[in-house]
Amino acid sequence: MSYRSKDCEPYCEACYAAAVLPKCDNCSKPIMDRVLSVKDFNNKEEQHFCSDCYHNSVLPKCARCIQPITDKALRAFDKQWHVGCFVCVDCKTTFEGSRSFYSLSGQPICGPCAGVKED
Repeated sequence: MSYRSKDCEPYCEACYAAAVLPKCDNCSKPIMDRVLSVKDFNNKEEQHFCSDCYHNSVLPKCARCIQPITDKALRAFDKQWHVGCFVCVDCKTTFEGSRSFYSLSGQPICGPCAGVKED
C-alpha cells in the first residue's frame, strides 16, 4: 500500500484523495489527474473540473455526432462542428475546395445534391 503526506501527516491514497485533492465542481469527486479550470464571467467564479466532466459538460458538442469538440471547430448555422463532421448530408463529401454550401433543414448540403450547378 502506498502513502502520501501533507504537512508532515501520512495519508493512504484514498484518504489523501478525500482530504487533500481538489474536488470537481460538477461530480464532487477528487480530481486525480489534472485540474481543468473554467472562469464563469457572469459571476466571476472559477470552477474546477475533472477530465470527464470537463469534456462532457464544458466543451461544445458537435452538431453532427454530439461528441465534445476538443480540437479545431467549424461554426455554421449557429452550431459548432468537428471539421470532419461538416459534410454534405446526402453524399457525405467535405466542403474542402468548394466555394459554397447550402442548408437543408439546418444541415449542410453541397450544390450538386441541392440541385445547384456550381461553376
